[in-house]
Amino acid sequence: MAISTVFVLYLKFLLPATARLFYELYHLLHIDLIYWIYSAFKVVAVYFEQWPLQNLALFLLWLLLSLFSYWKHKRRIGKSAGSVKSAGSVKGAKS
Repeated sequence: MAISTVFVLYLKFLLPATARLFYELYHLLHIDLIYWIYSAFKVVAVYFEQWPLQNLALFLLWLLLSLFSYWKHKRRIGKSAGSVKSAGSVKGAKS
């Protein structure tokens, strides 16, 4: 859940800062690709901040990412428990 929270907070508060970072990087290095990346981040930051459903979208994204993380963690625990059971049955068969 921490990753989903960090990602949603990044989208909410740090998109304009990321655009500014690419803007400054472009002026340091003068690489046109960096300016295109800056432009994309700037457009997304401006329109995303003005979007009326921003908070709802961020909440749904947070919920989706949290549920995916929970499902992945639960699946990993189930697989490791299954491998322990199968290892125990192989050990018992050799005895």
